[in-house]
Amino acid sequence: YGLGENVVQGAINPDEFYVHKPTLKQGFKPLLKKHLGKKHLKMIYTRDSQKPTENINVPLLERSRYALSNEEVLSLARQAIIIEEYYSKQKNYWCPMDIEWAKDGNDGKLYIVQARPETVHSRKQKETFLEEYSLKANPDDAKKIVARGKSVGRKIATGKARIIETIAQMHEVQKGDILPDSQVSLLNVHPEMKHIVCETGRLRIGALTTFEAFSNHPEVMKSIPDIQEYISLVASTQIRNRATVGGNIVNASPIADVTILLLAMESTLILKQGGNTRSLPMAAFYKGYKQLDKAPSEILAEIVFPVPDAGTKINWEKVAKRKYLDVASVNSAIKIREEGGVIRDIHITMGGVAAIPLFLKNTCDYFYGKQIAKNTIEGAFPILQDEIAPISDIRGSSCYKRLLARQLLIAHFTKLFPQSVKVKDFYEPN
Repeated sequence: YGLGENVVQGAINPDEFYVHKPTLKQGFKPLLKKHLGKKHLKMIYTRDSQKPTENINVPLLERSRYALSNEEVLSLARQAIIIEEYYSKQKNYWCPMDIEWAKDGNDGKLYIVQARPETVHSRKQKETFLEEYSLKANPDDAKKIVARGKSVGRKIATGKARIIETIAQMHEVQKGDILPDSQVSLLNVHPEMKHIVCETGRLRIGALTTFEAFSNHPEVMKSIPDIQEYISLVASTQIRNRATVGGNIVNASPIADVTILLLAMESTLILKQGGNTRSLPMAAFYKGYKQLDKAPSEILAEIVFPVPDAGTKINWEKVAKRKYLDVASVNSAIKIREEGGVIRDIHITMGGVAAIPLFLKNTCDYFYGKQIAKNTIEGAFPILQDEIAPISDIRGSSCYKRLLARQLLIAHFTKLFPQSVKVKDFYEPN
């Protein structure tokens, strides 16, 4: 019946078998009951490296057969007893196990592939009482069946049912919501979305590329020379090895560190929906707080940005309460190219100062064609302040964030052009 991922995702209901272990240990064959599951989908391997698995419909006749014979069920139960007794002996208390198994499609044999302590029933060993729960409801409401399904435990929870069809709706989930079981698509099984390729003057980043893979790639380091220094200030090593570039973008946090950097790199987003593909500038992707120019069924597949030429300079800044392992109060990135001290191309972005990761269009328009000098930078201050709209929160007051925005703009220029402007120019009297 294919790979087990559909069972893990809750996409199908598998067959169920009940075996009484104490009498099985006595040599009997106590298969108490069994229930035929609705095995309407089967996940199989393909020969396509870009899409290694696919779901196919299971014929009705095949669905009507149990996945295992009675003897196979009892064999698995015996193996489960051996595993549980071993771990219980190691721990000196009863340790029920969650055991995963597989039946090989070639030799037809059963294999134990994983075992780990089960976390629900094992807690009951210290309980000396039995709890039963009932739901108080109006008589009319109690007659209405609104959902059916398998109960996992004995407890009851009530709340507003929230149907989540795509990951883009996760921000709608509120405390107390009930999330009914639904099919979940795991993007992480798509290796074709984990690439970094440089072609025709553009760097193509798969959306599932992790922060660590992104920062350690030679082409990325060539385009953004200080990327490893920047990325060390983002999250922890463990998280950077799991967090993805695409996830950072689609999460749409106004202070997303990698997003702010890629926004300054003039990135284009490639969105896919079935066989259809479209692209749009990253600056046009954010429509409001957690609002995206993205259909619910679209996925972000790739991020593309032009490889900077030799004369382009890049800088990224972040201010947080802690240097490491903290989110930014305000962060900012700049990509700039000058000729003879005159700004010929500039892209500045800032996070934590608006409801979205912000591209500072008006500020950039002001800088274009001007000489890099103290007066030029100071002239941008009122335009910058008019373009941002920070709010007060746990990371700082709106006034503090406005000050940080000014300071980070100064930091960009003093770091990239120390021969033209210095930090002391902005803080010492003339």
